[in-house]
Amino acid sequence: MYNKIMAAYDGSEGSLKALEHAVELTKVNHAQLVVVHVEKEEARDPFDSLTSGSDMSVNYGGADVKAYEANINEKEKAPSDLKTKHSDHEIFTKAKKLAGQEGVSVFYEVLKGDPVKRLSHYASNHEVDVIVIGSRGVSGIKKFMLGSISERVAKEATVPVTIIK
Repeated sequence: MYNKIMAAYDGSEGSLKALEHAVELTKVNHAQLVVVHVEKEEARDPFDSLTSGSDMSVNYGGADVKAYEANINEKEKAPSDLKTKHSDHEIFTKAKKLAGQEGVSVFYEVLKGDPVKRLSHYASNHEVDVIVIGSRGVSGIKKFMLGSISERVAKEATVPVTIIK
């Protein structure tokens, strides 16, 4: 049924449960497993590199238009431009141990940016059949105001999403 399964992993208890489920799905389906961690990018102030009269930028009222445009363009890069492959990344220590105990080979990815967008884009651009993600258990007013990442991934993704409690 599934050829490629993606587990969203951030080291939390919920993501570990999701990984356990993804490992079982991988074994049952004889599928490929990719474990993806998304690091949030630090917000950059587009006006940090203000220049006056620089030949590298156009200056309007003190605003460095090139720096601002570069910041906008960076946020619009394709997910593959914002990823680094780090199977030895410290976040994956528990994930590697679990996969090893279960005899499952895993491909690890570290992406940078907004977790909802990066997870959704990665799944659609890498022929992922299902995303397995943990629930954070956010409730009350915080859930009403923000929604959980897992719910937002489920809404944005173009592939099925399994949320593990």
